[in-house]
Amino acid sequence: MVDLGRLYIYKYWDQEAAETGKSGADFTLLRYADVLLMMAEAKANADGGTTTDADAIEAYYLVRNRALPEEEKPTSITVDKVLQERFWELAFENQTWYDMARTRKALHAVTGQIVNLIGYQTPSHTAPFTEASLLLPYPIREKRLNPNLKRD
Repeated sequence: MVDLGRLYIYKYWDQEAAETGKSGADFTLLRYADVLLMMAEAKANADGGTTTDADAIEAYYLVRNRALPEEEKPTSITVDKVLQERFWELAFENQTWYDMARTRKALHAVTGQIVNLIGYQTPSHTAPFTEASLLLPYPIREKRLNPNLKRD
């Protein structure tokens, strides 16, 4: 391994890219684990936040068991447990922000628990999240087409 002088994410290390600066590796947009967790989350939400549905539990457990094979299969799962697993499983895959904006939930950096995003302050931010934090800026093209758009 090449010493790059600082910390980097090693989840999908590409030795060829480290040596040559070029890579033939594709960028994964959607993984099977993501699909399984989507299904488990959707079923838990449909059932009011907790589900005992065998298919949803199996989907959740397939992902969880790969990381923690000694752990027993649960008899029920909550939306928060599925979201927690999504945060861990899909870390550094450019999905966490969209999950946070969609669900208004975040993984607490210290406790590892799911918390409400609005009002939560990460260790590296100077202010807590607000509803305005979740807004995306107007695209430049739209600002040029309509000079009446205002920034808030």
